[in-house]
Amino acid sequence: MNIKMERPFEILENAEPASRCLESWSQKYGYTCTRDLAGDWEFIRGTQLQALYSNDIRKTPTTVRVSINDGDPATAHCSIHVRSWLQWSTASDLKRIEEHMELLQGYLKGAFAK
Repeated sequence: MNIKMERPFEILENAEPASRCLESWSQKYGYTCTRDLAGDWEFIRGTQLQALYSNDIRKTPTTVRVSINDGDPATAHCSIHVRSWLQWSTASDLKRIEEHMELLQGYLKGAFAK
């Protein structure tokens, strides 16, 4: 499996509130933050060993990167990369990744940040 999805979009908040939204998002969906620089984040979830014993996409090694540009309007660029040499992708996996991207976008737009 090797699926990568990227999406740029406008947000209403600057990088400080986005940081709080991303913290809430990562805790809810089981990600660990591996990079937190000014306006640039990376999160990981899953391992090759977990992928070996499960067909659940949430166990597959996944890297999420988010970059915020504090322009006017502020924009975010998000990418989700799901990769495992132990699994093959299905149509439902792609749909789940698309849904997860929409959830991430919702968090960054503040829809779930309360």
